[in-house]
Amino acid sequence: MLAGLPAEIVLLIAESLENGSDVVNLARCSHQLHRITIHQAYRSIDIKHYCTVSLSTLVNTLFQKPKYAQRVQRLSFNKLQAHLHQDHDERPSAVRALSPFVMETVKELSSCPAEKNEWVAALSANTDPDEMSSDAWLAVLLCCVPNIEYLEMEWGSPSSVFSSRLLNRAALRRGAFSSRLLFTRLRETSIKSPYEELEPYPLEKVAPFFRFETMRKFRGSRLCDMDDRWPNRFSMMVPLGTSSVEHIELEQAHSARAFHTFIKACKNLKTFRHLQRRSYGTYLHSYSFHFPNMQYNRFSQFLERARRTLESLHLDHYYQEDGDDCNDWMTDWFGSLRSFKKLKHVHLRMRRFVVADYDTEKVVIGLKRLLPASIEHLSLSDLDGPQFCVAISELRRLVAARDRFPNLTAISLEGNWGGGYSARATSLPKREVMALSEKLWKDCERAGVSLNLRSNRAPVSRYGGLQERWVHYFLDG
Repeated sequence: MLAGLPAEIVLLIAESLENGSDVVNLARCSHQLHRITIHQAYRSIDIKHYCTVSLSTLVNTLFQKPKYAQRVQRLSFNKLQAHLHQDHDERPSAVRALSPFVMETVKELSSCPAEKNEWVAALSANTDPDEMSSDAWLAVLLCCVPNIEYLEMEWGSPSSVFSSRLLNRAALRRGAFSSRLLFTRLRETSIKSPYEELEPYPLEKVAPFFRFETMRKFRGSRLCDMDDRWPNRFSMMVPLGTSSVEHIELEQAHSARAFHTFIKACKNLKTFRHLQRRSYGTYLHSYSFHFPNMQYNRFSQFLERARRTLESLHLDHYYQEDGDDCNDWMTDWFGSLRSFKKLKHVHLRMRRFVVADYDTEKVVIGLKRLLPASIEHLSLSDLDGPQFCVAISELRRLVAARDRFPNLTAISLEGNWGGGYSARATSLPKREVMALSEKLWKDCERAGVSLNLRSNRAPVSRYGGLQERWVHYFLDG
C-alpha cells in the first residue's frame, strides 16, 4: 500500500518518524521503499544498547556507504554492555580484522606511530565488553559523520582515551584537524557521567563542546568536579567569554565550579537551568548539597556575568523525603534580578528568593523589588504551608503593578499539595489551596495573566504498589 504512494509522500512519512530504527523497518517493507527511504534511515541513529561488535559494524557500514555517513545528523548512545547476540558456545578470535578504511583513518589522525599502534590494538581487541575497545571505535565513528548536529552519550570514564583525544584536537584544530574539520555543524550536546554515584568528573572533559563554534546548547547530567588539583584546565581550553554556547541545562550537577566555569565561558548565555534531586539510600543522599560554594548568593554572583543576555533562569531542587527544606544550612538570599534586562522566564524556590533566612529571622522581599520589567513567565516552587500565603500576597501585589511589568503573561506555582500518600506535615489540602488562591485567580483573570498551580508530588501505581513519582517541568524557553 505504501509502495504505491509518490516518493515525496513516502519521504514525508519517513521524516516524521523520530527513531531511525522505525525508518529502517519501513525501508525493509519493499525494494521500492528501501530505495526511497534508506538514506533517511541514517539521519538519526539512536543506539540504546550497544557493544563493541555493533559499534564496529556501524562504522564499517558508514565507511562503505559514504552517502549514509553524510546523512547522519543525530547520534545517541547509552551505556556499553556485552554483545547481546554473542554465541557463548563459540569462542571468538582474540583479534578483530580491520578494514582498509579504518586503518587509513587511524593512520591519518594519529600524531605518531606509537599512538597509531595503540589505537589499532584497541580496535583489534575482540574481548566484549571492552571499554577501551569500545571507545576506540567511538572515536572512529565520530570521524566519519561530518554533518552531525546533535550528540548524546553517556561518556567520560577513564577509558575514554581515544574519543577525548579526538575531541580535544578537533576543538583546538591541531594535527590532522587543522585541515580536516569535524563538528562544524554540531549545535547541541548532551553528556551524562557514566558514574551512578558521586564520582569526580573533571570539567575539562566537556571543554571541547564549549569551544566548537556552532555549539548552542549543552546538557550535562551527574557532573561532579570536586578535584582542586587542576582548577584551570577548562579555562585554558575555553578562555573567558569565548564560547558560543547559549543554553546550559544541568541535572544532578554537584559542583559550584561547574556553574561558575560554564557561565563565565559563554559570551551570549541566554538560558541557565539546574535541577537537583536527592533520594534515599544513595551516596548522593548524604552529599548532594555538601558544598558551601553552592550557596545561593554565590551563585547569583556567578550569574551576574550574564545579566545583559540571560533570558531564562531555572534553579530548583527536590527531595524524596519528608520534613522541611533539607537545606537549612543555606541561610543566605539569592538576590535581586532587576539588573537582568532581558530576563523573560524565571523559576526559583520561594525560600531564598522571596523569603530570605537570616539566622532565625525570616524576611519577606517584595517581588516588585526582585524582578525586571521584561519578565513574562514567573514560576515559584517550595510553596508549603506559610510559604503559600506569603506567595499569594506578593503575587497579588505584582499583578496589581501590571504597568511596571507589561510583558507578564503567566504565573506558575509548585508545592507539595493535596495530602495523601507520604505527605509532609506542612502540606496543604487541595481545597485550602484553591480557597487561598481564589483572589489571585480573579486578579490574574482581570489582568490577562494565566495562573497554573501544580503539585510536585503525586502517587502512582508501580509494580503493584504505591510509590512516589517526582515530576518537574522546565519552563518553555
